[in-house]
Amino acid sequence: MRTIILLCFLVASIGASEEARADIGKQKCKDPAHFVFNPSSGCIKRPPVRLKTPAESYVNALDALDNDPKRSASLFDAACNAKYAPACLQLGRLYQTGRGRAVQKDAKKALALYERGCELGDGAACQKRGDEARKEGVQHEARAWFVKGCDRDDGNACAYLALMLDGGHGGDKNVADAKLKYDKAHKLMEALCPGNGLACFLRGYFLENGYGIKADSGKALDAYRRGCNDSFGDACWKVAKIIDRTKGDPKEAVAMYERACELENADGCSQAAGRLSDEDPKATHPVELAERGCNLDTKEWRARPDVPARSWQHAA
Repeated sequence: MRTIILLCFLVASIGASEEARADIGKQKCKDPAHFVFNPSSGCIKRPPVRLKTPAESYVNALDALDNDPKRSASLFDAACNAKYAPACLQLGRLYQTGRGRAVQKDAKKALALYERGCELGDGAACQKRGDEARKEGVQHEARAWFVKGCDRDDGNACAYLALMLDGGHGGDKNVADAKLKYDKAHKLMEALCPGNGLACFLRGYFLENGYGIKADSGKALDAYRRGCNDSFGDACWKVAKIIDRTKGDPKEAVAMYERACELENADGCSQAAGRLSDEDPKATHPVELAERGCNLDTKEWRARPDVPARSWQHAA
């Protein structure tokens, strides 16, 4: 593999492509007039907005993410300060990843923004804050955030909470309550998928592993593909991983990694860049992919949230 994996450090040190190359030339949403790309869940319907409202600032910020990330950050900030909860979540993501160097990377500020979004009523922000606590090994805090997210009818938070209740992580084991949360999560995910890439992704994971439902690898792959079709990059990444694991068509796997990259999955960029670089050491496209990965996340390699229950062994 060529030395493109060092590109993040080079880009960061010389400030190359501060206004990052955008989305490798493809449209994220099939109908951009009526849908807008949301990094947390894929393409969503453009909410009805009036001029000079926090909701309008939020939608304009989503539109500006690729081509003008600094403007996007400013608009998210304005909407969050106006108590528009989803904007707090997206601004937190920018501070967590350093995406496009729009803001200075600040993990503590990211967590504070997730908390603010959660307290303002955004269940997805609660789920994100809980997931960060889980990764840090503070499972009782993670569980508390997932409770808040599930209470706000965020299906993904219910999914995480069910896993913790089922395994006794972050508190007492409660199989009966876990079943209720699994059922709620599945109902919420079924209602959203297709149509919400993140919901399809988690539905695929639950089907793959038999959480609260009979395991079915075929249906799981179908759910991941639906998630990819709904423009959720992690679902495309998962399809590529399954193709690799089952020794399927390597060209399709690379195509899925590329699609994941276009849809904000930084590791997809790294995987596609490495594969394509090995095929043609003189090609420039792998460098473009690697640069996009760097601009999405300033880490050289990004640990992907491939499974919701990745680190439950650190139960507190």
